Amino acid sequence: MLQSDDIISILELFESGHSYREIRIVYSVGNSSLCRIRQKAQESAVHSEDLKKMSAQQVIELFYPKASVACTCDKTLPDFEKIYQRMKNPEIHTSLISEWESYKKENPGGYQYTQFKVHYNRWKKKSHPGDDVSMPIDRMPGKYMYLDWVGDRPPLVKDPDHEGELLKVHFFVTTVGYSSLTFAKAYPDEKTDKVADAVVSSLSYCGKIPEALRPDNMKTAVISNSRKGLVLSPLMLDLGEFYSVKVLPARPHSPKDKATVERAVKIIEDEFLSRLEGTVFESFDELNKKAAQFVDELNSRRKPGQAKSRRQLFDEFDAPAMRDLPEQIFTVFDYILRTVPRNYHVKFDQHYYSVPYTLYKEKVTVKATPYDIVICDQNNTVVARHKRSYSPSHLYITETAHRPQSHQAAAEIEAEGTDYFLKWADRYGPNTRELIECMLLQPKYPEHAFNACMAVLQECKKAPAHCAEQAAFHCLESGKTSWTFFSESLKTCLAEEYKKQPALSDLKHHENLRGKDYYK
Repeated sequence: MLQSDDIISILELFESGHSYREIRIVYSVGNSSLCRIRQKAQESAVHSEDLKKMSAQQVIELFYPKASVACTCDKTLPDFEKIYQRMKNPEIHTSLISEWESYKKENPGGYQYTQFKVHYNRWKKKSHPGDDVSMPIDRMPGKYMYLDWVGDRPPLVKDPDHEGELLKVHFFVTTVGYSSLTFAKAYPDEKTDKVADAVVSSLSYCGKIPEALRPDNMKTAVISNSRKGLVLSPLMLDLGEFYSVKVLPARPHSPKDKATVERAVKIIEDEFLSRLEGTVFESFDELNKKAAQFVDELNSRRKPGQAKSRRQLFDEFDAPAMRDLPEQIFTVFDYILRTVPRNYHVKFDQHYYSVPYTLYKEKVTVKATPYDIVICDQNNTVVARHKRSYSPSHLYITETAHRPQSHQAAAEIEAEGTDYFLKWADRYGPNTRELIECMLLQPKYPEHAFNACMAVLQECKKAPAHCAEQAAFHCLESGKTSWTFFSESLKTCLAEEYKKQPALSDLKHHENLRGKDYYK
């Protein structure tokens, strides 16, 4: 049974001279329904303008009198525009059946789900006709490699650490350019190191590098992809830099520009995984040998709609448009995101590695291999490199340049001990050195005098070298080798030095001297 709006629209098309065939294409209804509407309109001598003045129920009673008598419940329809906007909003997780359940709570006598869905789809076709059409994509040879996951599949592989338990399988799938040459490999999870290995394996299988990698918006590849901008993961930045390849993620929110890899995912699910039901593999290597056989068979058979196979199309069109792989092999890191703490050492594997202290509170990425630790800032710029430590006693691995000046001095004192102060005292002269030596010998342990020696040398920094030497000589001559006496002696020397300065009145007149009358 058609709705009142559809009946009026169909009658308008008849009045405009449209044929049955043209109206069927627009409304997807049979000739019998169209004949009923035209016949009833002629019998009742009504036109579309007359129907617009009637209520919806009156229109239904006119064209479907039996149905209107049988229907005693309230068939009110909801605001489909609100439902449509809610379903389009990525921040609201809803579905048509959820919206129907809400509708039924408010209208217990309303339509059941099947009719509700029919009415919604009719409304959507009229109000938003562009949603159901798709733009054809002309795939350029060798331009993109599409990356996607099949997802969390039933358990197929034995867990070596827990006998009797099975691990779930995640298949990484790629397709290339014009040919849709397919590659698939199984992993126990979708973590960063698995994605890195999967991309490297995919490129090795092709033997060529495309112009760009086009991953789905997986978290291991894309941190953020919105109107505010695109933020790639450190892994994708490293892959892009190593292979000199662009990384262009698919559009977020149900993209339709990666249909080629989605078709490959469906083939893996329907033709490969469905055959493995009830099969248990001893390891992922065993499963991947089986998967490799299937992938080779898939790429060798004729592609639907083509006279050639995926492999033949790849060799003929994609491969000539792609670059050769580099001789070096991409280093797969362990990637861990850290926030730099107050002590500017980030943790990895029970050890702590230094970064420049200016990065305090900022996010950094720790990239680890069995031999090296590389730390990068938010722009993927390397800020620190260390040899990886496995020593249980040497927990903090520090580069001196990463410390602030005060920490560098403290570390130098700890490393050199008394030599640090003696070297510093030599800058001023023999008297200052002798004074520091005396101060270091006074307590039972030299370390007890470190603070006093530091205070003396800090005072020396504020005065000319000859004044520091004179104050040190005065201390040695008096036999009072303490910081307090040195400080007083230095003040006395500085005061005498100030007295030796010529008075303003003794200065010769000069045109650059303003004089006391300048500020009147």
